[in-house]
Amino acid sequence: MGPRILPSSGIRAAEMDRLIKLGDIADEKGELNDAEKYYRQALEQIDMYYVRFKLTKILVRKNLRSEALDQLRLITDEKKQDLPATDPITLAFYGEVALSAGKKEEARNAYLRAIEHGRESVGDGFPSTTGLVQAGDIRAAALLAAGIKQTLTGQNENALESFGLALKVSPKSDVARFYYASLLAKVGRGRESVSEFEKISNSTDPIVKREASKRIG
Repeated sequence: MGPRILPSSGIRAAEMDRLIKLGDIADEKGELNDAEKYYRQALEQIDMYYVRFKLTKILVRKNLRSEALDQLRLITDEKKQDLPATDPITLAFYGEVALSAGKKEEARNAYLRAIEHGRESVGDGFPSTTGLVQAGDIRAAALLAAGIKQTLTGQNENALESFGLALKVSPKSDVARFYYASLLAKVGRGRESVSEFEKISNSTDPIVKREASKRIG
């Protein structure tokens, strides 16, 4: 995630790129210790969001949540006023890690920031997520904000995971189910999509009800 901003020195840039690639390869192979080593070495060259976020995910997979949270606090520091501090995907992930570490208030703050900086809807024909916020279901709303950003940036598999988790967190949410069902259709899982839309065809949300009925045909 995030752009690779390489330093001006050609030699240093080549070394950083080499370390990042080695980290990515190790990550793909599941060699977590090696991936962590390479990402940390890259960070010694220059502080890059892409690398630090990858390192954070490795730490989470190694169940080193305290260390992962330290990294996320650096990444999302509001004083920096850069992309990670206002990215709903990063902030929702921050909330999930904090919640899994038992840091409920920190998780809540991260979720609220994800909602604040995210979009309420994909666009026309899609319901707003504001009802979830008003109902106090901020975790699901934050996950939907992340999923919406992922959808709009072509990260369909990640978005499906975010929408699916939002639905798991809030199984009675017609809005969460609508986004999940819509993306199922988009990625070619038509039968599953129709099954999900049928469950919300009588929704009290007028947009959900109207659009779900259209999708069922």
